[in-house]
Amino acid sequence: MTNTTTKTTKATETSTFQLAAQKLDAMSKERQGWEIEEFARSNQRLYKILQGCYEILLNLSGKAKQLALFDEHLTALGQKFQSTTPLATKIVRAVFATERRRAHTYSAVLRRAKKDRVDLSKLPDWISEMGGVEEIRLGESKPQAESQQQRQVRQTTFAVSVLENKRSLAKVKSPTNAPDAENGFVLLLGVVSNDGSISVADFAYDPNGTLCKKALANYGKKIEEDKGRKTLDAEKAAAEQRDDDALAAAVATPKSDGTANETFVLDQAA
Repeated sequence: MTNTTTKTTKATETSTFQLAAQKLDAMSKERQGWEIEEFARSNQRLYKILQGCYEILLNLSGKAKQLALFDEHLTALGQKFQSTTPLATKIVRAVFATERRRAHTYSAVLRRAKKDRVDLSKLPDWISEMGGVEEIRLGESKPQAESQQQRQVRQTTFAVSVLENKRSLAKVKSPTNAPDAENGFVLLLGVVSNDGSISVADFAYDPNGTLCKKALANYGKKIEEDKGRKTLDAEKAAAEQRDDDALAAAVATPKSDGTANETFVLDQAA
């Protein structure tokens, strides 16, 4: 009897646990659906309000008299702002009457939209496509880093423009089995002789043009770095020359009593 009772109790406990687990799982799914629907619905309402703010921003921008009247209206409503406060921020504060951080976020969205010339009717869709108001704010506060692919494309394009205008070192007749060119370029394998001369042996095996693309990007990177170093050297030399010219001018200019300025020379051996 005791064993039967124990088994029944355990079965009941197990059944209760399973029901609770199932209920918990069902509620979790229900919560996920609620969040998705409510957040989406809430965001769309927010974007509609921002669309109205954007319309005011577009209508008032560049209109001095209307802006002056608008400022008077905000002052009458008890809004406080400085002369440097962006119009978008004034509008947002008047509509949302919210804390500074949220006002800054919504203002950033409106200013970015105006900068990108987003059509008024497409603003809600534009905000969604951009990942939401917070993503737009983050994009405004820090520049987007150049991706590796973008950098490689830029360096390759730069390399092509340099090489196309570069004087040819040598010309080799292309055989019938020459590989397809990548941007008009192929890779050659050269053998360096003892005297330093280079003999072209064959084309590099590069069926997809991967090696050629990488070589062009690396060449473009090297040219950029060399150009950057030359620019820095030129700027440094120009700065030193300006200092020398200023010193020479100061020495050449006589004092008010007609005597020449003293020239101080550093002892190089010191």
